[in-house]
Amino acid sequence: MREKSLILLLAGVFTGLLAGCAAGPKYPPYAGKDAACVRDDVRFTNTFSPTKAQVTIKEIDGVPTDGPRDEPYCMPGGKHRFGVRASTDFYESQDYVDIELAPGRSYQLRANIRGISHVFELMDVTEKTEVKAFEFSLKAQSGGQQLMVPIFVPRR
Repeated sequence: MREKSLILLLAGVFTGLLAGCAAGPKYPPYAGKDAACVRDDVRFTNTFSPTKAQVTIKEIDGVPTDGPRDEPYCMPGGKHRFGVRASTDFYESQDYVDIELAPGRSYQLRANIRGISHVFELMDVTEKTEVKAFEFSLKAQSGGQQLMVPIFVPRR
């Protein structure tokens, strides 16, 4: 019994190591004084809004990120290529966009569904008042199937 437990433990550790190795590189943190920081928008309240999108930064400059998180992604100021994804109710959009970031600024990337597109806004949130720094649109596609729930009405 002990041997079997030891074998299962070693198999689990080995599988965990392989999964960690297969994950690949993640976007590295940057803490320079010229850092421009961008936060995605995956607030829980967006799930229940018919127009506000869950926005995730999936890649920066060709390097995958570790998905939605509370901390912003920081990088040197300048032009960067973002792989972004937005989802609302039954619509999704994702693509790459090049954005010029000013050094030492903080940004929030948001999106809303408008017509057939997700309209993204990069808001400069460095100061108390938010200022729109950049806007772009991505065509929304059907993102899933609607859940159909049958309702049975008993006869009298």
